[in-house]
Amino acid sequence: MLDCKKAKEILNSAWAEIQNLSPNEVEKKSFVQDNELREKIKRLVNSDTKSFRYAILTQVLAKATDPSINCLSLQAKAKISEPFDARSFCKETVVPFERENLDNILGASGDPYVSKPLRHEMITLDIIEHIKDKQGWKDLYEILEQIEIKKDTELTLEVLKQILLEVRKQLAQKIISPPSIPSISMEQLKEILTTYLNKPSEGIRPQSIVYALFKIFNEKTKTFAKINTAKATTADIYAKRMADIECRDHDDNLKLAIAVTDNLDTVKLKDELEKAAKNNVRNLLLIGHKIRNPKDFNSIIRKYNINIAYSSLVEFVSTTTVMLNNEMRRGLVLKLYEVLRDLGHHDHLREWDKMIKEKLG
Repeated sequence: MLDCKKAKEILNSAWAEIQNLSPNEVEKKSFVQDNELREKIKRLVNSDTKSFRYAILTQVLAKATDPSINCLSLQAKAKISEPFDARSFCKETVVPFERENLDNILGASGDPYVSKPLRHEMITLDIIEHIKDKQGWKDLYEILEQIEIKKDTELTLEVLKQILLEVRKQLAQKIISPPSIPSISMEQLKEILTTYLNKPSEGIRPQSIVYALFKIFNEKTKTFAKINTAKATTADIYAKRMADIECRDHDDNLKLAIAVTDNLDTVKLKDELEKAAKNNVRNLLLIGHKIRNPKDFNSIIRKYNINIAYSSLVEFVSTTTVMLNNEMRRGLVLKLYEVLRDLGHHDHLREWDKMIKEKLG
């Protein structure tokens, strides 16, 4: 029996790496350098034969989980060395992963291997005459055969990541259209944001909301020449930025640095102030979904020669949107669709879309 827990860890780790790529990186990145192999992977992930989309991911994941198995095997009774039951493995690993992370992009099947092409004991060209999608079957066989011949665990992982990269490209092309929103009250917006933020997101949701807010604010006021951000899961030093969100003028001078966090406490406050001082930041805005022990903040802030303001996220959004006009609340809801899509946060976008359509659609 394959270790499904280990398989899920491998799959989640590889997917996290893919999710952390920027939209530009997604287009340029290749984990597999062999052009022919890469094209076969692309064809299978985009195949009209739904079962082949599941098979390429399942078979390679199985090999990554246990290099001793033969990834050409479909059934435990296959007359081949080290066979395994691909059907049960897929149901335990790929099926729930697709449901939770991929918006059912592979086909929304609860039991993919029950389909006719995958009912055979193994993947072999000996039975290709019985397969309707012959090119897809040939691609599947040649990819897995190459993995078996080379017996290179690094290649197996690279192929797995390339498969997931193609899956993410598919997700990016799947358009999620926001509903028509005639109006939204302040109380509705507060409830929606609070509910959305209550689910842990490694800072993705708070940062995306604030970034969307400032994009809307700047479209109306033209205060800054540009507003930049990077993925919340990317360290500032690697993204070559001074804060989570940077507001700059036409000469590319930093006018306002914005730090966004789930929890703003004295430890986080000191960290952000030290980073701001090191980068010679003059104006700093700290926004936290939850503010803890704010009575201790002023004594810390006085030690730094920086213009500093802090606020809870929902209250900051409420104040800003009502200050400009009520239409800005509607604009924020719609802008967040754009921001989450552009940053590649497809899972968070799907949850945002679901919530908006339930409460406002």
